[in-house]
Amino acid sequence: MNILHATTDPSLLQRLKEMLGSSARADIAVGYFFISGFEQVAAELGALNKVRILVGRTDRQVVEQVA
Repeated sequence: MNILHATTDPSLLQRLKEMLGSSARADIAVGYFFISGFEQVAAELGALNKVRILVGRTDRQVVEQVA
């Protein structure tokens, strides 16, 4: 199990992209979900066989855009 947080070094985004690039699937839990963050890793997520994202809080518009 790998856990990432805001103080990860190298940066959270860089480390997440590295982890997704070497994975076949991803299980991700986030407290808040923003489309701006999703767009930064969308290509990496799209290359995976299976992606599950548990979201604590978002709005309908974001859910529709991701779907």
